[in-house]
Amino acid sequence: MIPIRVDAKPLQKLRTFLHGTPVASNRAAYRAINKTLKWVDTRARRALAAEFGLPVSALKKARRLTTIRAIPRRLSGVIWYGVSPIKASYFGKPRQTKKGAKAGKHVFPGAFVATMKSGHTGIYTRRGTARLPIDEATVPLNNAQSIVAPIDALIPERLKTVFIQELNYELSKM
Repeated sequence: MIPIRVDAKPLQKLRTFLHGTPVASNRAAYRAINKTLKWVDTRARRALAAEFGLPVSALKKARRLTTIRAIPRRLSGVIWYGVSPIKASYFGKPRQTKKGAKAGKHVFPGAFVATMKSGHTGIYTRRGTARLPIDEATVPLNNAQSIVAPIDALIPERLKTVFIQELNYELSKM
């Protein structure tokens, strides 16, 4: 699990400077945090998808993301990315080959493509020589932390930029 935290600490100096408008700065802060979370989410998904040869939409389908958004009473937000292996069928349409099965650029020797009663088509391997049990083939997400780390370093600067934009909006309403 990769947690990424965005909180109002980089904004503390700006918020104390604006002590005369606490409601406006508070609203601007939580909206800036939520927009920064969305920005980080987009960048991280794109980076992970590009690294593993995976469509960005597959990360959404695989439910690899949990977001806790900021609210006015809690000026922090968190994104968690799951790093457990992803089913091979998310990498592209499963195709049967002479030597096994293939999904996207990933090849699974000795595997086969099957459609379950539920309608799910996946790539499966046998645990032993018997007909059953079978396991669905997965692809591990190695080094996911190192892929997301450069994005994590950009958060404070992006948060300040978005906070200033949101604060300008709040002050223009007054």
